[in-house]
Amino acid sequence: MRPRDAPGDAAARYDRPVLRRALAALALLGCAPPASATSDTGAAASTTSSTGAPASSEGSGSRGEDTTTTTGGSSTTAPTEGTAADSSSTTGAQPPIVTATLITDQNRHYPEMHGGWGPHLRGVMHDDRARRWFVADAGPSVEVNDAILYFRHDPDGWTAVGSQPHLPGVQQNAASVLHGATLHTFAVDVVGHQLEHCSFDLDLALGQGCEPVAIGGPYTTPPNSNYVGAALGPDPVHLVWFTVVGDAGGAGALVYTYDYGGGYNGPVATALPGYNDLGYVFASFRGPSEVVLAGQAFTGQYPTGSYDAVVVELTLGGTPAFTTLGDGDVDVRTAADVHVDLGSDATHVLAETDAGALAYYFKPGGAAWSDHLAPVSLLPDSFRGRFVAVEGAPLAVVRGSASDGGIEILRADGDADAPIAWAQAEAIAVPGLGEGFGAPSALYVPSRSVLDGAIDRLEFVACGAYGVADGLLWHVDVDVP
Repeated sequence: MRPRDAPGDAAARYDRPVLRRALAALALLGCAPPASATSDTGAAASTTSSTGAPASSEGSGSRGEDTTTTTGGSSTTAPTEGTAADSSSTTGAQPPIVTATLITDQNRHYPEMHGGWGPHLRGVMHDDRARRWFVADAGPSVEVNDAILYFRHDPDGWTAVGSQPHLPGVQQNAASVLHGATLHTFAVDVVGHQLEHCSFDLDLALGQGCEPVAIGGPYTTPPNSNYVGAALGPDPVHLVWFTVVGDAGGAGALVYTYDYGGGYNGPVATALPGYNDLGYVFASFRGPSEVVLAGQAFTGQYPTGSYDAVVVELTLGGTPAFTTLGDGDVDVRTAADVHVDLGSDATHVLAETDAGALAYYFKPGGAAWSDHLAPVSLLPDSFRGRFVAVEGAPLAVVRGSASDGGIEILRADGDADAPIAWAQAEAIAVPGLGEGFGAPSALYVPSRSVLDGAIDRLEFVACGAYGVADGLLWHVDVDVP
């Protein structure tokens, strides 16, 4: 039995919930893809946003309508003033300034596969010289991912500064982390059965090559290996994982390896507790050797199986512990992000529901997940959602609408060592980025799991809706006075 994303299994290469939502949106909109924009240097759209109304399960307030004009690669937006949560109109405070810049129109996407299928695989990264970096994959077809594209934010905008080829057998998108002056990318070579590692020198803006990962010698990945992921932990440690998809709908396995600088250890392979696979996995470290993962489990034989959001806790070198989220009242199908507060060891999780909302989960430090399976709250009309933990600032969530309502940022009031009342959070409306960004297919954020420096900016990258603008990647920077 082939894995769900193996070559030749075209019906399963995309994130199926995204496809259904996007096709419905296309049918309603009757949209054609937007005009192409340059892929070498992004055009900046300097925008100013008033805060919007909060979104929560308790109901949403009024929100100003945006007036947007799109020309080529830039978007200029004039937001309506004086909305319900507009701090500038009620307190006289200076509103946040939101600036959007196009990174590329060459994000990998095809008719069979949308361009936002891997929000867990990459993020906004910066090095010790404060240079921003982003990576994208490229290939001639859904069967072949043959190159990594590297983008750097320069004074004039985002610039494509280099590329390098993958090993010949890579099909899936790849996972990237930034450590020091090197950007590391990992992928599964499904033909050569190898775990690939590529490095890129940031100072030289030059690829250093791709080669199989050795784990105590040459290492061969098991058949049906898929769904790669990678994270950078403190100390630092490089963690890489993938799934072995079970045969004929049977239980699969989670495999991981880790490197503190002296070579990769393991691999540690653990049978999944009934799941056929575990994919789309996000990570957040608790410390040098403890990490929390959150992703999507599939149980049964595709396409008649079922999906669950799953949290995995592990100490490197040990056996993972798996917890399926949900208490029977809320049907969650995949994790959207995970964040561990290092001061308190509290864990925050977002998960996507079948009803077009985000379920927010919280577990105090030292508590058991079995006592926290029910969501604390729901964020309605939400598809993608990501945490952004800027150092010294409140925890934030970037959320994209499930129904063409656009993107907004919620900034929490209070510490991240307790459940957050997102209904009372400050809401910052993101001005329109053009056609296809009312319901983005992916959001990429800076996080401790992709870079080894402090997160110093509230920023993210958005990928447009499937079939409309999923070849476009916009970088959004929020200056909060």
